[in-house]
Amino acid sequence: MNEPMTLCVIDDIKTIVDGIASQIPWEQYGIRVVGTATNGEDGLKLILQTRPQLIITDIRMPVMDGLSMVEQTTGELSNTKVIVLSGYNDFEYARQAVRLGVFEYLTKPFRPSQLVEVVLRAKEEREKELEQRKRLQELEEKMRESLPLLRQEYLKMLIRYKANESLACQRWSFLEIGFEPSRLVLMVVEIDDFTKKVEPLPPGEAELILFAVQNVLEETVSRWAPHVTFRDNIGKFVCLFRMDKDQDAIEIAEACCHNTVSYTKQTISIGLGLETAGLAGLPQSYRQAQTALACHFYTEGNSVIRFGDFKISPYIPVYASDLEQKVILSLVSGNSDKVHAVLADVFDQIQDEEVRPTPDYMANTYWELARKMAYAVKPKLSEAAFAPIEDKLHSLFEPTHTLKDWQQILLGLGSEIALCFKSRRTSDAQDVVQLAETFIREHLHLNMTVQDCARHVHLSPSHFASLFKKITGMTFVQFVTTERIKTAQELLVSGSTVQTVSEKLGYEDQKYFRELFKKHTGMTPSEFKDFYK
Repeated sequence: MNEPMTLCVIDDIKTIVDGIASQIPWEQYGIRVVGTATNGEDGLKLILQTRPQLIITDIRMPVMDGLSMVEQTTGELSNTKVIVLSGYNDFEYARQAVRLGVFEYLTKPFRPSQLVEVVLRAKEEREKELEQRKRLQELEEKMRESLPLLRQEYLKMLIRYKANESLACQRWSFLEIGFEPSRLVLMVVEIDDFTKKVEPLPPGEAELILFAVQNVLEETVSRWAPHVTFRDNIGKFVCLFRMDKDQDAIEIAEACCHNTVSYTKQTISIGLGLETAGLAGLPQSYRQAQTALACHFYTEGNSVIRFGDFKISPYIPVYASDLEQKVILSLVSGNSDKVHAVLADVFDQIQDEEVRPTPDYMANTYWELARKMAYAVKPKLSEAAFAPIEDKLHSLFEPTHTLKDWQQILLGLGSEIALCFKSRRTSDAQDVVQLAETFIREHLHLNMTVQDCARHVHLSPSHFASLFKKITGMTFVQFVTTERIKTAQELLVSGSTVQTVSEKLGYEDQKYFRELFKKHTGMTPSEFKDFYK
């Protein structure tokens, strides 16, 4: 239940005071009379003591008139609603009352119902003001609570999009960031291998790591310079600080690396942008810091790189093309030591301490070499043997891989492929089936039988059929049909007619060919050809 609103009654005629204060049932209207007075001086004391929300006062009173009394309380009780009573309909009194912010000017004589109606209107307006103030206070409280989030979101925008310097400074001040935005240095901090480290951890532990690292960064930089630190992306922070002319940003960043590993056991990589005079230059500084951070591709982390410290060339040849062929031949030989030796030659040619390719270009180069290694040997392996290699290849490309990571990946992939070929050479059955597959692909236009193919590899038909099914997972007929459909698709896409394809593949009955093709592809040969026009 709401507290009753307080009321003071002041008039030099005691009967009027008593009548207003006692004879009107104010409690029924949610109003409580907290005091009365019969002159302006006592009324002023009463008002300052009780601080009422509503005042009813006469104008003409001994010692001090009502308007003077109200004027002296204006600063103290600016929101109190004042109702002035007067036996005179004097324009000057009314004018002064309006100037003082009086709620209502009521001339005597008046009926009690008139006074009650005026007081209730004053009460209603005061309640609306109180409610509005409450909502405003709640909004202000919510804004204070959300200020860290608002500040972070604003800063994330500020480092990505160029802003008007004047407007940005106003917003900077409004968000109470706390230092003058001049001579700014921006650094991007990344926890090394954060995604890999936290993948097996529960979410709470990952959050603790982030909190601990940010706390160390903030405490470290605060010893050197005023700053603001906020999260950027997963495992990344941005620290923005103001430099004094005698300070060294590299020294501050290196202190962050040292303290982070000391207090949290986590290593971090830091990219530093160049100093910028004000807020408008932050997007460029952020890009510089990101570029510098990317150059940790060439390091093992836990270090600082400032923009411009690495000489980067976007496009340069990274190794001789003949080495690719040597890599492929070493894979086919099945000799892991030979594979590693040839790959080491590739790595040596790529290394260049003077000018290096961009990290993206270098990562793409290693990815492309891995792809070539895998797919160059694919025709020489069964689908079953190639499947794990292909799966591994698809899982390789991650932006978090460093140069050392990629080298270890290629060495591992090379060993795995070489092992496949070593195992393959010990499997006569696999060799026989591969020979049979080649024979089948070369004679798809003939109506071959199991006997024909078995004769070619010097096995009995029954043994060959069993062996073929075991290695390929398909019967002889299923394999022939699959290969014919694949070839048919290639010929149709290259422009051959349906009739020509049917004849080339040994299907004399075109209707049967169309039915078989649709069964395997879901489309007739004509529909398939039209689809790829």
